[in-house]
Amino acid sequence: MNKKVSILGIFILIMIIIITFGYRKLGTIEDKIKLQEEDKYFKYYSNENDSKAIKELSEVLNDNYSAITERFDTNLETKVEITIYPNIKEFHKAIGNEDASDGIVGVAYDNTIKMVSPLNPGSIHNKESLLKVIVHEFVHIVTFNINNKKENNIPTWFMEGVSVYEANQITDYEKKAIRENLYQNTDITIDDINDNFYNNQFSYLYSGSIVGFIVNEFGYEKLIQVIKSPNDIENILDLSIEELKNNWINYVEKNYK
Repeated sequence: MNKKVSILGIFILIMIIIITFGYRKLGTIEDKIKLQEEDKYFKYYSNENDSKAIKELSEVLNDNYSAITERFDTNLETKVEITIYPNIKEFHKAIGNEDASDGIVGVAYDNTIKMVSPLNPGSIHNKESLLKVIVHEFVHIVTFNINNKKENNIPTWFMEGVSVYEANQITDYEKKAIRENLYQNTDITIDDINDNFYNNQFSYLYSGSIVGFIVNEFGYEKLIQVIKSPNDIENILDLSIEELKNNWINYVEKNYK
């Protein structure tokens, strides 16, 4: 009997050791992600390997920080925390959307940005496009800061459009594509763009283009007013939503060659 108890005790001890050290060795992605660098405006979290990408991300963000905050006449009271995930799968798991498209590589909320490492961008993006994504997500933080109710009352098309425009994510080739697509879809409405935002590949481009029109036609002062009170956009711009759409299409026809 004592022998059986002794053997059972040894077995249990071995299992405890295996489980304890096994989990410690494997860990989780979150366990391996630590603060790697901190500068005047940002904190960067990643695993050791992805810390190599922080230098470029930091340069891009700090090059854009002053220009963006000055254009939007705002100041951020705390540092923005940026967490970099080693691959698409781990990033999607971290944001609670494991079935997301590889096109989803960054998110922003409150004072936090989460994104995929530029060293492993997945099947759709590349390193260069991810350096624009980080600016795109930072602009979301700035937008949330201006809009006291955060993103809850900002239409998707407008929120994303501001970031697309400020991150300079519309290429000359894409401008031509926007023009050609609008020529075939002149009956599209801004509500259509907003309501089907994630089901239309042109939604981001359209939105960034509309915001570009607003900036060029009305200036940043009006854009900031719309960010503060998005539901009052028609009064601020002195245009109905339908007139905004029509004027935008005319703008595209004249300027996107």
